[in-house]
Amino acid sequence: MQPLSRRRLLRTTAVAASAGLAGCLGSLGLGGGDVDAIELERAAGPGPDTVPLAVADQPIVLDFFATWCAPCIPQLDAIWAAAQERPDAHYVSVTNESDERAVRQWWSDYGGEWPAVMDPDAQATSRYEAPRLPTTLVLPPGGGPRSEVWRHVGVARAERVVDAIDEAATTDDGEAIDEAAAAGGGGQ
Repeated sequence: MQPLSRRRLLRTTAVAASAGLAGCLGSLGLGGGDVDAIELERAAGPGPDTVPLAVADQPIVLDFFATWCAPCIPQLDAIWAAAQERPDAHYVSVTNESDERAVRQWWSDYGGEWPAVMDPDAQATSRYEAPRLPTTLVLPPGGGPRSEVWRHVGVARAERVVDAIDEAATTDDGEAIDEAAAAGGGGQ
């Protein structure tokens, strides 16, 4: 095996760095497609077998929950109330649990009229930075990780969820997103 020349080493390093940067930009939603490509298996609620977390034409409400999480029940009630006022938003509840039967039973007892999906590998939980429960995110149409107009950990008022959906629906060219990020991501 030949030793690497300086030129070959620099070229290899530049290619590797470019590929790494392209991957980072894609995961930040700064490169590539317009809509976040995460799709998860539906455990309960209506919808296809795999559910996209983001859609291009509607504000997005993501609810991160668990069946063992007591505050997740009143948070789900608040999201349900918001869904009654803003039925045209794209609602998805995400759990990192893998017991489909338990999720389905919990959803039957407490759930909404939208899909509950399983994220057992915590792919969405990690990308959307939602390690604490409940966490609710409202994103503009086509939004992905770090594009939220509003983020709330804990139980939020339904009115605040509705306000955030309205803000996401009227966001043009990321202006409201940048303002929300500058203000710390929204609030209660």
